[in-house]
Amino acid sequence: MGRRTGDRGARKHREEDFMEVTLQNIPEGAVMKVFCVRSVDEQCPHPNSVDGHNCSEGVYCHPPFRRHCGEETLKIPWLQINRTKKGDMETALGNRLAVLPQKYQGGCQALMESLRQSVKMDTNQVYLCVHVSWANHPGIFDVSRLIKNEDKCSRLRIDELSHTSVTVDGGRILILMAEDSPALEPETIQVKIEEVDADKRITWTSDTFMPVKEDIRYKHVIAYHVPRYKDRQILEPVRVNVVIRCDQTNTDDKKEILYKPLPDIVALNRGKRKPSVAEKYGHKVLKVTDQRSSRKSYATRLSLQVELLTFIANPEQPFLRPQQMFLL
Repeated sequence: MGRRTGDRGARKHREEDFMEVTLQNIPEGAVMKVFCVRSVDEQCPHPNSVDGHNCSEGVYCHPPFRRHCGEETLKIPWLQINRTKKGDMETALGNRLAVLPQKYQGGCQALMESLRQSVKMDTNQVYLCVHVSWANHPGIFDVSRLIKNEDKCSRLRIDELSHTSVTVDGGRILILMAEDSPALEPETIQVKIEEVDADKRITWTSDTFMPVKEDIRYKHVIAYHVPRYKDRQILEPVRVNVVIRCDQTNTDDKKEILYKPLPDIVALNRGKRKPSVAEKYGHKVLKVTDQRSSRKSYATRLSLQVELLTFIANPEQPFLRPQQMFLL
């Protein structure tokens, strides 16, 4: 027996393909049931329910086969997985106990006992189990791939950063996740800095930071200290990415941030630059005097200073003006 199923976690996804089940050598009178099982234990029922046509107490029950099936593909329309609220889980499993195949009834009772002890249950992802049984046979089963609840948007997405730049020594920022991102849980998220070159190759990666309870605010904000950049002597800003990842959901996202050079490094580098002619000799031009300077207008003296500055910049240029004296 084989099967193929798609993620059908919400009504808005009903335009997707129907669930398909391929049956081989199934005898007449066999009964097929489809229900949710836990992602951590495929042989333990899950409190989430399967709803749709021919469903009862959260289990899909196909009518008994009227003939022997050598090989046949069935399509199950509008099959939907609904989350069960925490306070209703034990009741839902108790009602489902009589509908489940006998093989799963023991696991169902054990799960009910665990719920009485306040064991945490993940309702965002499940497997679908397809079980076929017939007279005097315990039955056969197959399990789908992992199905995630798309209504709760298990994909991480960074909305914005509290700061778009830090110095090369790093600094504290806040990572604000989008409202439709899943709630952040301690020690499940990884944050790091990645630098990528023009060819999309990672050239530098910082140490990985895993937020604990004290680093998470309101389930959607992470307090993160950006680590020091690999080079403290940079003279121009460097673009890097803040990368956040969750291995449990196999999702990640990133946001750009700048490493800026230290002000004293920039100032020191500027101090080594060769001064311009105006910077080197400008103060001397102001010392130019003329015997008749007191009778000259301001515009004439300013023109003389400009001509002298040109001469200093080009010493070979002829410069002769009678009755004028330069005191440099």
